[in-house]
Parts: sequence; C-alpha cells; structure tokens
Amino acid sequence: MKEIFLTFLTILLLGCAGPTTPFGAISKLIPDSRDEEAKNPTRAPAHDVQELATIEFIPKRQNLHFNKNFQIKIKGVKEKNYQNSLNITYNNINVTKKLLNIAKVTRFGEDVIITVPRLHLPSNRYNDIKVIYNEPGSQPVIATYFPPSCRIYDHNLIENTEPFEPPKYFIHLIETFAPQSHVNPSLIAGIIAQESGFNPNAVSWAKAIGLTQMTPLAEEQIIEDFDHYPRYPNLNDYSYIRIKSLIDSGKLNENEEWRLNPNFSIQGGIAFMKYIDSYWRNPQNAKFWQTLPGDPSVVYSQVLLASYNSGPARVKYAIKRKGSRWLLDKKLTEAHKYVNRVFSYCYHFSYQEPKREYANAF
Repeated sequence: MKEIFLTFLTILLLGCAGPTTPFGAISKLIPDSRDEEAKNPTRAPAHDVQELATIEFIPKRQNLHFNKNFQIKIKGVKEKNYQNSLNITYNNINVTKKLLNIAKVTRFGEDVIITVPRLHLPSNRYNDIKVIYNEPGSQPVIATYFPPSCRIYDHNLIENTEPFEPPKYFIHLIETFAPQSHVNPSLIAGIIAQESGFNPNAVSWAKAIGLTQMTPLAEEQIIEDFDHYPRYPNLNDYSYIRIKSLIDSGKLNENEEWRLNPNFSIQGGIAFMKYIDSYWRNPQNAKFWQTLPGDPSVVYSQVLLASYNSGPARVKYAIKRKGSRWLLDKKLTEAHKYVNRVFSYCYHFSYQEPKREYANAF
C-alpha cells in the first residue's frame, strides 16, 4: 500500500497555475535572529483597545527531516466564521482553502487548532510559511513559521532523538566528547542522524564508514592524532562491495577498524569537524564566509556543515561564485539539503520546554 504524505508542495501544485520561485524574494538562506522574529510578531502592537489574538505553532519551528503533525493554534478568536479572517501563505502563495480542506480543525471557545497530519516540508528549498489572522475592526496578527537552526558552539543537550532510538550510551558518548571540543552535542547527534541513522556499521558507496561516515580522505586529515586506533590493513583500497561484505559477515568489526567503533567514530567525527573549523578560521579563508549576511554564528555553522558534506574547497568556490546565495550553487545541491536536515535534527533533538527554549532563542 502506498502511503501518501501531505506536503505544502502538493498544495501548491494542486491549487496554483504557473511556476513558483521559492528563493526569489529571500535575502537570507535561513533567517535566524531575534530581530527577524521582531519583524514578524505573533501579535500586533498593544495600543489597540481590543485584545488581539495570538498564533502559535507546534512544533515551534519547521521540521525538515521527519513527517510530523503540524499544528497552528490561534487563541482569542472572536468571530464565528473565523475562516474569513484567516490567510495562510506558502512562499507568498495563498494556500488557506487547500490546507483547511486536508486539515483537522477543532475549536474550543475562542481557541482554534488546525492540525495538518504528517506534514512534509522539502529540505532542498526555502519554506516561507506565514499565518495572518485579521478580524474586522482589529489589527492583523501575523506569525512566521521559522526554519530550524543550530549553532556549532552552543551547548544543547540531547532531549530526544525522534524518529531514531539509538542506544543510550551513544548519547552519553556524544554528550561527553562534544563539550570537550566545545562543539554542540545536538549538532553532532544531527550529523550522525543524517550520515548513518545511528547505524555504527553503515557504509556508503564512497566508502564512508561508521556513525560519522568517515571517508578515506577525511581519515587522512585526522589519523595522525589517533594513530593508536585500530585500522584494517589496506581497507581504503577495497571496493565498496567488498567492504560491505566484510562488515555484514562480521569479519570486519569495531575491534579491527576504528570507524566501526562508536566511541572512536564519534571522536573522529568531532576531530574532523575541528579540522574543518581550523581551515575556515585561517584568515585567507575566513574572509569569504565573514562577508556573508545573517547571524555570523549560524552562517559559520552552515559553512562547516556544507564542508563536512562536500569539502571546504568546493564550498569556498561556491561562496566566491554565488556570494550570499552560495548554498544554491549547483555543485552544492546535496550539501544544501544536508545543511537544512542537520539543522532540523539539531534543533528538534534539543527541543526544550518554552521557558527554557526562550532563554536560548535563535
């Protein structure tokens, strides 16, 4: 049986004629600051005599890695036919009617809850989602559903790993080693989720192995500092098929190859991230990313993640070619998706209750 996932993209295709331009009116690849939220408040200024409605989202930010129920909660609705005052846009296209047709809508007094089941937002595009509620005689209430975000040097503990259920000691290892290198534990968990799905025996066609999917090239950059790690003789010369066969048969295991050992793989992945960090902190390279618009710590985290996926040289070339739109370079198509998904994992893995989350608001 084929399972149909509801997507905003589907809504657009069904309800709109002509092409869409997801990135056409975007000044930042991922808006991310308190200033950005101030530009898009969830309630209008308080000088209006009438008490205004408020708009909340659950989850609080976009989920780009997992099909999950999405809720819009509007509190303080006075109108009986509230639909006439509601506008929901996706990349500046009105999708209100289409969304309400597939959503479950419940009302409790002045509270309206709109639930979209198993929403899928594409990770390879910008998803600009806005909800506007404007009752007659009142100022409009506008809320923007922001993308997820993450900073490499924040210290966010891992609150959950949905939809994965890795062994608890994996999380313990991440939360032990990441802070020692001043790296965000939730970001490392996000990298592992995207790279291997927390499978310590994962191997890719590029011969990337283990939780953090260390390639032969990445191994070369860090192995001098870890020469005590076990290494299977000439493994990097083997084909993907032979490596996978050895792993599946148990002939190649964590006792013979460090990349198959969760402890060593996590430390190695963090070390490789620090290697990339040192590359981009070199003044000759730093001048490229430091000119990019947006929150510097977020932009830098994007650059590091894209480099982990595609290599620093390719990322630098894209920045030189495209400037602020560097992640849209055709040679970084996979990296663009990778960055967005790791940001999503990182943010949602470290999801906290509202009061705690506000203290670390992006």
